Amino acid sequence: MKGSIQPGDLLILAAAHHVRYIGKAGLMTEWPDAQKKCQCVGELIAIRPSRFIRGEVLMCYMNAPAIRAQVRRLVRGMSAHLYPTDLRELPVPKIEETIQDQIAILIHKSFAARKDTQAMLATAKRAVEIAIEDNEPAALRFLKEARE
Repeated sequence: MKGSIQPGDLLILAAAHHVRYIGKAGLMTEWPDAQKKCQCVGELIAIRPSRFIRGEVLMCYMNAPAIRAQVRRLVRGMSAHLYPTDLRELPVPKIEETIQDQIAILIHKSFAARKDTQAMLATAKRAVEIAIEDNEPAALRFLKEARE
């Protein structure tokens, strides 16, 4: 289905309230409900990486400052918009598969660390709420239970 996205696709911001955000790329790592399709809106460009370049590598490449600057030069129109046909003009380097694999491993470690950090922050916020609403010993018990 045209416009549908799936895990592994790269999503690039094609329109934003400021041109500096246009071209920012992110990787679709998972879709919460595999039974439902996800459609891409006009403000995003979906790129399905080929067998020659991994999505993680393409994401790093697209977010590199020099490439972001190139992408910003492709933005046109009164409403500042990036078009998929313009992105085809960008050169994409050929990178050895072993190097791409190493990059992908590091990206996924980074994603996992971010997820863990978000969970720890949520736990800490809840502990502060408990300390305020109840007392400090209750908050410390909550933290101890959360670690186990």
